[in-house]
Amino acid sequence: MRVMSRIELDENAKLQVEAFLDATREEDPGLARSLGALDEKGQLELAGVLGRFDGRGLAPAQQRLMARRFLGRLRKPTGHGLVIANRVLDYLDRDGDARLNDHEASVGLELLDIFARVESDNHSLSERELELLEGAVRFFDRDSNRVLDEGELQRLRAAIKDGTLFSTVGKSTATKA
Repeated sequence: MRVMSRIELDENAKLQVEAFLDATREEDPGLARSLGALDEKGQLELAGVLGRFDGRGLAPAQQRLMARRFLGRLRKPTGHGLVIANRVLDYLDRDGDARLNDHEASVGLELLDIFARVESDNHSLSERELELLEGAVRFFDRDSNRVLDEGELQRLRAAIKDGTLFSTVGKSTATKA
């Protein structure tokens, strides 16, 4: 297995982001404008999100569609917001291969949809809502392995359904501070 240098990784990330943005300009011009305004660090984080959908056996257009479904839910994407999004996606990547399978991607979309309505009704996630989502997945990762297993995910869903999620997560954040 060949190990890539940091320069090669950065160059591959830039190429991946450029290809995505070129195609997205036609498919979703608003998202392309928002993502195109990211600084260099933000674009590297964007490449990390895009990589989650690469190599899944899907055609490039399908990969872009899946990535756009995630990225399109972010309100005013920033480099910091993409850092948080990548950390959340880490918790959903159960096999640790940095790629999301169909189940992991659908769980991610489910959680993004739920948390997009926490502080507003505009169906997009602010950075604050992303931070709340990250706090929730971190809190429900009881074994602290940075992966949300099925039992932990079920407990998270139950807390969302019964309305105790934010009081539970809020208490844990207050005690950790």
